[in-house]
Amino acid sequence: MKRVSVVLFLIFAVACVHKNGLTKTELEEKLKTAMRESLYSKAQGKFDTAYLHYDVLDVTYFESKLTYECEFKVHMRNHDFDTTGNMSARISKDFKQVARKL
Repeated sequence: MKRVSVVLFLIFAVACVHKNGLTKTELEEKLKTAMRESLYSKAQGKFDTAYLHYDVLDVTYFESKLTYECEFKVHMRNHDFDTTGNMSARISKDFKQVARKL
């Protein structure tokens, strides 16, 4: 009986690990970082990024076959105003391609 329970525990433990080897918090941080870098790269040349700041506060995501479907809560600050809003994006599994959704 002990062998069966040990084997079932090992199967359960292996099944719960993410396919990319990241924990949930590490994956959320990578998604937030990818979105933040995308926002700054797209603002380059259009806005003065010395005064424009983005803080990605929270992420909710769904892992599809090729991408992560994400919903972000973003706080944007400038010297004149600040606002918080939601942004949707599709991020590739390698975290290099970020496609914003309207």
